[in-house]
Amino acid sequence: MQLRVISEGTMMENNEKSFTAHSNILKCRSPYFRKELENIQPNKNNIKTIKSNVSIQNLYIILKYIYGGIFNLENKQTRFIFDLMLTANEFELKKLFSLILKLLESYCNHIIAKHPDLIFDSSDFTSLPESALVSILKRDDLQTEEVKIWDYVIKWEISQNPTLPTNLEEWSKENFFTLKTTLLQLLPLILPDQPVKSNILPARSVLVTESPPHTKEPLSTIIFEEYAAEISTWIDRKTINYSTTNIPYKFELILSGTRDRFDPQTFWNICHGYAKTVVVIKVKRTGEILGGCMGTVKNSILSRVKRPEKAIWYRCKEQR
Repeated sequence: MQLRVISEGTMMENNEKSFTAHSNILKCRSPYFRKELENIQPNKNNIKTIKSNVSIQNLYIILKYIYGGIFNLENKQTRFIFDLMLTANEFELKKLFSLILKLLESYCNHIIAKHPDLIFDSSDFTSLPESALVSILKRDDLQTEEVKIWDYVIKWEISQNPTLPTNLEEWSKENFFTLKTTLLQLLPLILPDQPVKSNILPARSVLVTESPPHTKEPLSTIIFEEYAAEISTWIDRKTINYSTTNIPYKFELILSGTRDRFDPQTFWNICHGYAKTVVVIKVKRTGEILGGCMGTVKNSILSRVKRPEKAIWYRCKEQR
């Protein structure tokens, strides 16, 4: 049985659009559609119709994900991505909701790492979930001193235990034991997990003191500073990744497919003569990044050349 899903659009769109889908596929993929379709009678052409106030663009992405299991949020604004996450939740698409949530979390953590005062000095800081605090403290590029991080964590932890006395002079051994027990997950993220040979704890890479200018040209539309840091780590064969604040190499964009095109002749004309280059390509349908790195930074796969004489095939222009 066919299904017609109609988006009535938003106030900004001021129109509606009809999408045709298969009811069986939507019922299998989404509990929301399964429940909705149970109470809808088909018309004389055996077609069921569902009307939704979801935006046309959101509904298109949702249906594309339901059919193909892929989605592309490249060049989409943060507000749009957030609205799409809410739509995924409305349609009970748990996997899509989780993927978008992780994407937003990574984006927010990147901003917080550069400007931690935005969250640490907020009046809502103590209401931050522990999982969110852990994801922030795991970043080695968190731009604040370790002693300040400790103070913030203590402040957060005390707020999670309302039974603890507000006056530290009134604390008993049991109170300190309670604090120690609840801090177990956070302590390794502040203190080193190896014996300390000096009284000074190793500091994070705190270098950025001012907000970067908004006119700064991005490294690329595909890779960000985290990728450049990991590629640099691979180049130097380090066992511990460089942070985004101590990348030893300067990456410059020579060719951009969206700007210069990506046909062989253009690639030759622009890149010929450059040494020490990294080629990075993003797969349109899957969003995978190939070349310098693959997938996300956390799930990247490194493959080194074993036979250098067969690593690159060079064919001069005359042989084409």
